[in-house]
Amino acid sequence: MLKLFGVDISGWGSGATRNIEDYFNELRVGESLLCVDASGVYRKLRIVKMIIEDPKKGILFEDYQVLPDGRRKDRKQAPAGKIGANEKPEEALKRELFEELGITDGNFDYFFDGVSVEERASKSYPNLRCVYEVHLARIKLLGNVVISDGHEIIDKEDGKKLIFCWHGDK
Repeated sequence: MLKLFGVDISGWGSGATRNIEDYFNELRVGESLLCVDASGVYRKLRIVKMIIEDPKKGILFEDYQVLPDGRRKDRKQAPAGKIGANEKPEEALKRELFEELGITDGNFDYFFDGVSVEERASKSYPNLRCVYEVHLARIKLLGNVVISDGHEIIDKEDGKKLIFCWHGDK
């Protein structure tokens, strides 16, 4: 289908890009959809974006990643994660907070602050239009939840090391 719609995948699987097998797996497990509209074919993802605020520390960002091959990838963005095929945004929010930060349900308050649609180029799959349905969640940590500057976690999916830091510039 990609070839039918003129998507050049010849550069996939080199450098920072993912390969066609990665994309097929993403489709198979329902992390994204392959859609068609009047302008052609595109990849659609549903994302939960988390704005985690602390009145003393500021906003938590995924500062950078260290890829399994040792390369550093600067991110400087709010933590976010894909919403699974049969998952509600609330479920994805709770799963992502636990997977990325070790925060369990009951240790935070949250509310969803709207849904936006963004289209931007995908670094993972060049030449394939990418549309993101972004569910914005605002989160307040409760009790004695402490996330230190430089918090690290290894992504189970692909072995990346994720580094989180607080930024006082709200």
